[in-house]
Amino acid sequence: MKPDIKEAVMSNKKARMYAYLSAEITSLYHEAAVKMGISDTVLNILYVLCEQDGQCLQSDIFRLTGISRQTINSAIRKLEKDGIAYLKQGEGRNTMVCLTEKGKDFTFEKNPSTISN
Repeated sequence: MKPDIKEAVMSNKKARMYAYLSAEITSLYHEAAVKMGISDTVLNILYVLCEQDGQCLQSDIFRLTGISRQTINSAIRKLEKDGIAYLKQGEGRNTMVCLTEKGKDFTFEKNPSTISN
């Protein structure tokens, strides 16, 4: 096989493997969200908040999850309504998303390794 063809075939195999593994990971996160009784988006937001010690910029959530602003905003409104998170003004136009005590308890209850006290 010519080197350029072999390289293209290997690259294609790697791309397919990446797509397969990505789909498997997405499926596992979906199953976890279903078991917790929350949406995939809420799970992603909670994951980011836990990784950021319970608070982070709303713009970081968009950037780190790749989920649209509208979807994230809707999920955050639900988290606020449920008393899991609240918004506070950051510097300038930045908005911070923060876990409430109830939110910390919720995430700890669902996965004790997610929040360090």
